[in-house]
Amino acid sequence: MSNTVFAHDPTSLEARLSSTDGLVLVAFAAAGCAPCAMMRPVLQQLAAEWSGRLVLVEAEADRLPELTHRLHVYCTPTMVFFKQGRPVARLVGVQPLRRFEEVLTHLST
Repeated sequence: MSNTVFAHDPTSLEARLSSTDGLVLVAFAAAGCAPCAMMRPVLQQLAAEWSGRLVLVEAEADRLPELTHRLHVYCTPTMVFFKQGRPVARLVGVQPLRRFEEVLTHLST
């Protein structure tokens, strides 16, 4: 899936956010997190359906403690939507595809 990026450190995530004009969805997950594993197929489908309009960034919350603190990510999965480099919406926990589509449709206008 070419429109999915993996952020392994704060610098790569910050660079992605600052270099993308459109919508970015950062999915914070953790190893061994069952709800995070449940969200992966939903996020992959979303990235495929919104290809060219959305960049999906998968971020390991445990590797980005300063960033998760700054963005108020206190549990996983937490999905933070960015527009023009700024956080504009978030979803926490297991969510249906429909909910992501609602948020993205609203943010696209």
